[in-house]
Amino acid sequence: MSATDSSTGESAPSQLRGHANYVYGAAKETLGSLTSSEPLKSSGLDDKNVAIEEMRAAKDAAGGNTTQNPMVGKVEATLGGAVGCEGMEDEGKRAAGGTH
Repeated sequence: MSATDSSTGESAPSQLRGHANYVYGAAKETLGSLTSSEPLKSSGLDDKNVAIEEMRAAKDAAGGNTTQNPMVGKVEATLGGAVGCEGMEDEGKRAAGGTH
């Protein structure tokens, strides 16, 4: 399966891209808070919400099973905890063999 739909030119949803965009949005939101920039903070929050939707769409497209490798799961759980993404942290713990 191609990562791009040739009929529309749109990319298929991607967990990796969703995670990267979430981290980017979290960084923008934090920077906006630190600099008292409401537009930057709001933009970061919007980016995070779009990223969450992409991760959900990718998970749905994969039949709910997105991470198989326990090592990748551990990294995902750690990054999720670091950036405050509970879904990413829970999915990582599940993939790493945790209790989720």
